[in-house]
Amino acid sequence: MKTPSRLLLAALPLLVALSGCKKIEMFDPGAYNDLVRGSFPVGNIDHSHSWRLWSEGSVSVTCLVEGASTLLLLTGDPTASEAEVLGQLLLPADGQTGRAWLLLGLVPKTSVQTYVAALDADDRLLAVKRVPRGTSAVSLSGADAPPEGAAYRQPRRQRVHYLYEASFPQPGDWDYNDLVLTLDAPEPVRPSANVGADLAERQVRLHVTLRALGTRQQVAAAIRLSGVKRDRVEDVATDSYMGMGLQRNTDYPPTLLPEEGTLLKSRRNSEAVVALFDDAHLAFNPERQENAQPYRFCYNVLHDVADDIFREAEAPEADYVITFASAQEARAFSLSRIDPFIIVDYNGAKWEIHDYPDRAEQTLHSYGTKDQDNFSTGVSWALSVPYASFRHAVEGQPLGAADGPNAPGAYPDWAAWVQDCNAALDWPLRPNEPKVY
Repeated sequence: MKTPSRLLLAALPLLVALSGCKKIEMFDPGAYNDLVRGSFPVGNIDHSHSWRLWSEGSVSVTCLVEGASTLLLLTGDPTASEAEVLGQLLLPADGQTGRAWLLLGLVPKTSVQTYVAALDADDRLLAVKRVPRGTSAVSLSGADAPPEGAAYRQPRRQRVHYLYEASFPQPGDWDYNDLVLTLDAPEPVRPSANVGADLAERQVRLHVTLRALGTRQQVAAAIRLSGVKRDRVEDVATDSYMGMGLQRNTDYPPTLLPEEGTLLKSRRNSEAVVALFDDAHLAFNPERQENAQPYRFCYNVLHDVADDIFREAEAPEADYVITFASAQEARAFSLSRIDPFIIVDYNGAKWEIHDYPDRAEQTLHSYGTKDQDNFSTGVSWALSVPYASFRHAVEGQPLGAADGPNAPGAYPDWAAWVQDCNAALDWPLRPNEPKVY
C-alpha cells in the first residue's frame, strides 16, 4: 500500500520545476536514476527490455470452407487442448469463399505457433489449421476438417492483465497491484433485432474488469486507441456495472479526467481515447462518506484481513461497444493496438502511467516537460501479462526479487526476465502461491 510521500521531492527538490507551467526545468537525471534503481528489487536490468511478454500476431486467411460463418485466431488446437481466442472475424453471409481475411491478435512470446479455425453459424468447428510462427498467410479448406469424432472444446477469450504502480514519478514498492485491469480480446458484434448488419460490422465489444486496487490515492483509467483518429470512432457505449463507466469526480477530490464523456481525444495526433473511470475507489464503492470523500480502502490485494484499510469485493466490470466509421477499422481492432493507462495526481500535476513502450505518451495531460523520457530509468511502472490464469501479487510483496528478504517474491522467475528480456518468458505461469492473490 502506498501513501502520499515526499521522498522524491526530498531527494530531488528541483523536480518541482517540472510541474510548473512556466518554470525552468532543473532536473538531475542521474540522481533520479540512482534513486529509482536503488529502490527496485532487481539489479542489472536488461537495457534492451520492452517489458512486454507479447507481440502482435497477424495472419491472412484465405477461407475456402463452405458454410463458414466465423474465423478464429487461437493459441492452440481446440480439439486437442484448451485454447484462447486471440482474434475473431464474423464473415458475411455470402461471398466469403476464396477471399483472404486478416486476423490480428496479441500473441504471447512463448507461443511458437497459433491456429486458425472456421466455425459455422451454430459455432460448430468446420476446419482448423496450425500456423507456425513467422507464417503470414494460410489457406483454410475442407481438407482441414477435424478428424471424425474429435471433440471441440469451446475456447475462452484471451484475457490480458494490466498491472500498475501508481507512484510515478516516485519509486514504488514494485508489487504492481496499485491498480489491476483485465481486458478480454475484442469480440465482434452480431446482427440482432436491435442492431442491423451494416452497424454490427462496424462494432466491437471490449470487456473490461477492475480486478484490484492496492493504493488509497485517487486513480483514473482510460484506453488510448493507438493510431485511430477520434473522428474515425462514431460512438462508445457502455453498460455500467457498479462504478465502471463512472466519469469525472466533480465533488471530492478534483477530477483527473479532463472532460465529461466516455469518448475523448488525445492531445497528440487526435487519437480516440475511451475513458473508463475517474476514481477507482468510486468504481468499487460509489457511496461517499459524510464529508463527501470516497471511501479509500484497498481492494482485493489481501485475503482475510480484518482492519480499516483492506477489503475484498466483487470486481467492477463493463462491456464497451465501440462503433468505428468503417467495417475495415473494426476488423483491425486488437488488444495489440491499444494503450491502457492510468492517471494520478502528484505535486499539483496529473501524471499518466503507460506500458513501457508508450511511457513517453502524454495522452490527456501535459506535465510541463517536453518529454517523459527525462525519467528514463529503464524501469517500468506498468506491465501487461497475456495469460488468463495470471494472479497478481498480494500487498507488500514485490513481483519478484533477485536477492534480499523478499526473494523470490510473488514470481520466482520474474527477476531472470528483468535481467534478460529473452529469458523466463513464461514466468507468469509459475507463482509463489503464498504471495499471490
